[in-house]
Amino acid sequence: MSAPKKKKPSFGERLDTRIEKLSDAFDDMRVQLKNGRHKKRLKRILSHIETMPGGAKMLETARKNGVAIQVLRPQAMKGAAGKLTRYSKSPSTVSIANNGDDVQMALTLWHELRHVQQMHDWGRLDPGNTGRIKDTKRMHVLSMMIEADAYTSQTLMALKAKEQGQGEYLDALMRRRTRAFNAIKGFLEKNPYDPKGDEGAFSRALFAEVMKKGLSGYSVSYQKNYAQVFNAAASAKSFHGSVKRVREPPAFKPSNLILQVYRSDALGEISLDDLVLKHFQAQPEELQKTLELIDMTVNAAPRLDEELYQKSRKFILSRLPKPDEKEEEKTPRQKLADAFNRAVRKLNPANLWRKKAPPQDPKNRKPAP
Repeated sequence: MSAPKKKKPSFGERLDTRIEKLSDAFDDMRVQLKNGRHKKRLKRILSHIETMPGGAKMLETARKNGVAIQVLRPQAMKGAAGKLTRYSKSPSTVSIANNGDDVQMALTLWHELRHVQQMHDWGRLDPGNTGRIKDTKRMHVLSMMIEADAYTSQTLMALKAKEQGQGEYLDALMRRRTRAFNAIKGFLEKNPYDPKGDEGAFSRALFAEVMKKGLSGYSVSYQKNYAQVFNAAASAKSFHGSVKRVREPPAFKPSNLILQVYRSDALGEISLDDLVLKHFQAQPEELQKTLELIDMTVNAAPRLDEELYQKSRKFILSRLPKPDEKEEEKTPRQKLADAFNRAVRKLNPANLWRKKAPPQDPKNRKPAP
């Protein structure tokens, strides 16, 4: 039996598709005129990574795993400075927003490459389970630990680079205004880095500070994902179906990166699950109870009757933040008009032809006195 023929798009649909592509191309051209060509930016930030302490090793890990690295216009990143996208059947990709600042972009790339290193260490570069329903309590805390490790590693690299005469990375890090970097700045003010001190103890203390004060935004975003699942599953049957479709969380190796870096000798042979439990118990009590109830509801999904599911669903949703409302999708014509307006507003034609000082190659940088 032959497959049904696909319905051909109408003239209007084809026109909208072409207008949308034109809008994206126009916006991309504007960004590259203003912030530099994506390929040149990528080449320069890769040069920065190669000179950072430990950067060449992370780039090699990315290459071995076939991870593609690309620079995109900020609009295509939807507000994110960087992102690691993992696919099931094609190479994973690290994307960095072109904001015109090589040093800031290189710092963001370092953070994302640290995630690549984490996934490589665990033997798992396929799509993850961040913020998804299954083993929720463990995955919620572990997802936060993954981020805390990337921030800790990023900060330690900047501190070591400064000792080698490359102070621009720490300066750029200190200029960032997010909860995580505010927590890092507060920690460094009270605990100055000593290159001759105990690096392990320093890393563990910084990691714990980021977990405690810097990741509330990540926690809320994960909770919104749980709320989306319960909002979509209006019946016990549909909830059971949702749970069955979620992949099992990854089984981590005993020698994984987080355990190697943040398990102190005083803790002895503590397992990763024990370390996760330790940080789970440091979460707000109300969040602990909510995550435990989600786990109980997920585990009971095959046996839940409708009445009990509805009670659990109502209570869980009352404890979770509401998912973000999706903005009404703009038409391709509106997108094209927006791209044109941004170009008229933000591009000063006089600046396009003004000669700019060539960016300094980090490999030829002279050490600071």
